[in-house]
Amino acid sequence: MKHLIKVVGQFLLVNLIIGLLTSPWIVLYGPFPNLRSTVVGAIGTSMHWYWLEYLISDDEITQLLADTQDTNSVDGQEGLNQFSNSHSDDIKLTTVSSTRFQGYLMEISDPTRIKIGIAETIGQKGQTTSEIARQYGAVAAVNGGGFDDPYGTGNGRDPFGVVISGGFFVEGADLTAPVPLIGLNHQGVLFSGKFTSQQMIDMHIVEGISFYPA
Repeated sequence: MKHLIKVVGQFLLVNLIIGLLTSPWIVLYGPFPNLRSTVVGAIGTSMHWYWLEYLISDDEITQLLADTQDTNSVDGQEGLNQFSNSHSDDIKLTTVSSTRFQGYLMEISDPTRIKIGIAETIGQKGQTTSEIARQYGAVAAVNGGGFDDPYGTGNGRDPFGVVISGGFFVEGADLTAPVPLIGLNHQGVLFSGKFTSQQMIDMHIVEGISFYPA
């Protein structure tokens, strides 16, 4: 019996090692394009993006990220909802939980109160979400746009795509190619899709960021 358990254990261990060694190649070069795009997109926009350089070429990374952006983006303003904005200070905080996680859902009655905060030293050194929240005197803050983090420290200094704060372009003022955007216009209307800088200006976007895969 002990011999059988040992043999089974060795068999499982060998299969586990083989699986760990071959799984990156199965994901990146196997017949699963959606899985490949999702994994590359997730790693490529994380603090450990440099891992991809050891597995696939720069051209392949660029193409996979572009495919992911195209798949998950919606262009245009079709179906824009008309609503009457309420300038209220009301904020409702709800606890959301399950057996696997616990979080919070914050409902902000007046969308024009939502602002894009940026690091004081943007382009030179990044800041944590908590530091930026204190800098703006915010009631609450969440991590927003994607950023380049060449040293893997988690507080990269160079944002991806576009950053609009207070009605001004902090990054991406001259983008002629559409980039992913989630933003609010001067009336608090939410926009999500791929737009050029000029389109964002025409839509009166005053707060907006990019993050991909979106």
